[in-house]
Amino acid sequence: MITNLMDDVKLGSVNPEKEFCRLNPDAETTSNPNVALAQYCTHLLHELYLRHPVLVISVDNHGDGLAQLYSYKDHTISDSDLSNPLIRKTGVYSAHTTDDTSEYLC
Repeated sequence: MITNLMDDVKLGSVNPEKEFCRLNPDAETTSNPNVALAQYCTHLLHELYLRHPVLVISVDNHGDGLAQLYSYKDHTISDSDLSNPLIRKTGVYSAHTTDDTSEYLC
C-alpha cells in the first residue's frame, strides 16, 4: 500500500497534503511535502493495522451458531505493460457453517 502510494505521488496522481487534510480536517497542516507524505503514510499504516480480521458469531435461541469472517487480502493485478505487478488490498467475507462455528467455540 505504501509502495503504491510512493509511485502515485511520483506520478502526480496523489497529493499527500490534500489527502491528509481531507481525511483529517482538524489536523495541523504543513507546507513541507515530505512531512505531508509522512503524515499520510502514517495514517494509511494505522488504517492497515485496524484491518485485522474480525470474526462475528451469532447464536440463536436453539444454540445454533453462525460465524462470519471479515478480512482483507492482497489482490495482484498483472499487466504486460508493467514490470512489477500492482498489489491492492481487497475486502474478503466468508460465512461458516453451524458445525464449523460450534467446533471453533468448543
